[in-house]
Amino acid sequence: MTRRIAVRGVALHDNKLLCVRHKLRDGEEIKPAEFWALPGGGLEEGESLIAGIEREMLEETGIKPSIGDLLYVQQFAHGEWEHIE
Repeated sequence: MTRRIAVRGVALHDNKLLCVRHKLRDGEEIKPAEFWALPGGGLEEGESLIAGIEREMLEETGIKPSIGDLLYVQQFAHGEWEHIE
């Protein structure tokens, strides 16, 4: 089983929660997905959780975030993958 470690961040501004819409790849075509999630993504090899979420938030929003405390850890298996977020 392949393990994927990802980070996600809660971004609030003016009492609004920032979410990103996921896209699905179908061959060469990219289609909008049917779900939204907190901004984030997979860690690079050797990357710390804080460095990873800073990089992901900057990539997805263009804004360097202020990182607070760890909120939760989630682990689940899906097919050949084990996800830890």
